[in-house]
Parts: sequence; C-alpha cells; structure tokens
Amino acid sequence: MSWSIRTGRRTFIRSSALAAGTLLTARAARAIPGANERIAVGIVGMGVRGSYHARSLGELASGKLANVDVTAVAEPWRLWRERAVATVEKAFGHKPAAFVRHTDLLEKGGVDAVVIATPDFWHVPVLLDAVKAGKDVYVEKPLSVTLEEAKAARDAVKASKSVVQVGTQRRSDNISAAAREFVRSGRLGKISSVVGAYNDDGPRWTRPNECKQMKEADFDWKWYLRDLPDRPFNPRHVLEWKLFREFTMGCSGLLGCHFYDLVQFIMDCPWPASAVAQGGVFVYKDGRQVEDTFETLIEFPEEFILHYTTRLGNAFAPDNAIYGTNGTLKIEKGTFEGLGGTRGPNRLPDKPQKLAAAPDRPYPHMLNFLECMRSRSEPVAPIEAGYRHALTSILAQEAMITGRKLRYDREKDAIV
Repeated sequence: MSWSIRTGRRTFIRSSALAAGTLLTARAARAIPGANERIAVGIVGMGVRGSYHARSLGELASGKLANVDVTAVAEPWRLWRERAVATVEKAFGHKPAAFVRHTDLLEKGGVDAVVIATPDFWHVPVLLDAVKAGKDVYVEKPLSVTLEEAKAARDAVKASKSVVQVGTQRRSDNISAAAREFVRSGRLGKISSVVGAYNDDGPRWTRPNECKQMKEADFDWKWYLRDLPDRPFNPRHVLEWKLFREFTMGCSGLLGCHFYDLVQFIMDCPWPASAVAQGGVFVYKDGRQVEDTFETLIEFPEEFILHYTTRLGNAFAPDNAIYGTNGTLKIEKGTFEGLGGTRGPNRLPDKPQKLAAAPDRPYPHMLNFLECMRSRSEPVAPIEAGYRHALTSILAQEAMITGRKLRYDREKDAIV
C-alpha cells in the first residue's frame, strides 16, 4: 500500500505553464554566459530569503567574486515588490524590472538564471517553468512538499540542459567537506547513529504586524493559491504560510531537511530505509497546523539511525554528532574525540581534535552555482540531492501524520 497525504496536489501538472506548453518555451533561453560575461539573475519571491539573496549577490558582485547582476524580481505583494526594487537598487546601483508573476519575469526579464525563494508549495511549479524556458535555477529547500512534485522536478531537470542548485547550503561549508572526508577515512569505526536538532525558544514563523499591513488589493491572491481550493483572502496564509499544511510540509521539511541532507552528504547514504516520528502543537496554540515539537528516527540501509529533533519551546540543543565505535564527530564544532568510543587500539584521542578544513568562501553555495553556470558542471547540491532530501523529509513527516512506521521502497521509488 502506498501512502500519499496530499493527493489533491496531482492537479498541479495540469495547471502549470509547463504542461500547458503555451506560456513559456525554450526559445526564451539565453546563450550560456561566457567566462567574462555578466550573469543576469531574476529572483522570484522577495520575502526574507529573496531579499537575502539580492543582498548577497550584490556583495559577491561588489567584491569582484562574481560577475553577476540582479536584473528582475517577481513578487505578488506590492509592498514587498517595492521594497525589493529598493534593495536591488542599493546593492547594484540600478532598479530591476519588477513583475507580479514569475511567468512574466521569465518571458520579459531577460535573465540567465532564476533564484526561487517562494513559499515551499510554489518551488516546483516555478522550477518547471524556468527549466522549460531554458534558465538555470537556484531553488530554496525543501525542493518539494510532495513526492509527486519532487519526481516531476527531478525528471524535468534531468531531461533539460539547465544547471540546478538546491539551497541546502551546508553542503558548501568547508567544515562539512572535512567531516565527509573524515568519515570516509574510516577513523570513526562502525557508525551506528547520528543525532541532530534545530531548536528555538519562540513561536517562529509568526508575522502579526505584517499580516495587519497586507490588503487583498495589493496582492495577487487567486494566482497565489495555485490549484488549492478557493477561499476568502487570508494574509496569514501568505505571510505565515509555514504554519499551515497546504503550503508546506512541516518541521521535517522546514528545518529537518538541512540536517538530513547534511548527513546524506557526509555519510554518502543517499536513500532512507524507514522512518517513525511523533509530534504536535504542544506549546503555541495560535491557530497553527504545523507542529512546534517534532521527533523522528530514520533508519538507513547502511545500518545506522538518524535521530532528529525540533523543539520550538526551548532553544537548548545537543551537539549534532556522528557516533562511531572509535569515537564521536561533532559536526558544527568540527571536532572529533575518542570519548564514548570503545577501548580498542583504534580509539580516537580523548582530547577533542580539530578537523582539517579549508577557510570558507563568502556565500559559497551561491558562488558554486554561478561557477557551475559558466562551466556547465554539476553543482554541489544537484537536483538528485534535492530529490533525496525531499524524499527523506516527506517520509519522516508522513510517518508523524499517519502514526505509522513508513518504508521507502527503492525499487518502486515509493513510500509504502
């Protein structure tokens, strides 16, 4: 028996510009930027994350680290669209073209690449349209909120010539690369478990003041809803979308996917085997549907268990760590030690030792994307990695929702 929590989303392919085949065509694609040619970028979604990308791209350009320019933005809320124009003008010294819808940006924005920083449920539709238009894409995590859409994204990108980087940026930290090499060396011995957490001491994702500012006349509400059931305008569904299941996956995708992806990268364990999970709204009774407390155990075929926790009622968090028979690797601290390991001859030194890691570059994940645009090589977080972190996130989230132990069937590429 296959599980599918959001079967209603299956209409998205019929409603997307990609399936219609009329709004966007590959004829809109620009030539691949040469080594000295400026890359023109459009940003779709100008909330917190989209504004961050505009500023960071400006810093890369002003620091001569990347020959890049933000030439267009798309944002359905007038206030954020106007703010985005001001942000780009400050960062690059000129005003970008501003659009309400991403389809107009793709057709008229004259861009080589698109950065997707929309609410999660819009990631795949924008990605499909951008790839259809022949653009390269940087898409924020999680790649998708449903397995069906994740498969559609993976297949479309594989069939294209587009360079796609998924925004699990911790892959680009040099300390992560050093941890990967240390694990590969075998010095930890047999690894049996990995533990991680992302905790906070506040309600997170609430924006009451901005919700009061948003008026329906300033927002493209019908477009925003996509194929979801029509309903009266609700600014919470726009500005606090992370609290409602129609627009996001939940804690597993919002926060956990960063850790899942990092573990899959360091441990070279691409596919989960099974998951169990528990959680609920235990602390913040503010109308949210997405849990504020979440725990999952994910088993991998490589014979280890990943234990991940999110608590939004308490910010204390244990060290994110990989436990082997010879000792422990603490990922964020970039240290390894023998405490907790066996007493055998291969036990690591008891005193914590630093991993040998090269200095990080500024905004390394975005830099990697821009460099791969020019070289046409595969970025550090390609579409296949995005598919795998989405699958793992969905497996754990649906295990919590169903109250069942769920398994990933690799042969069928399905959750069962």
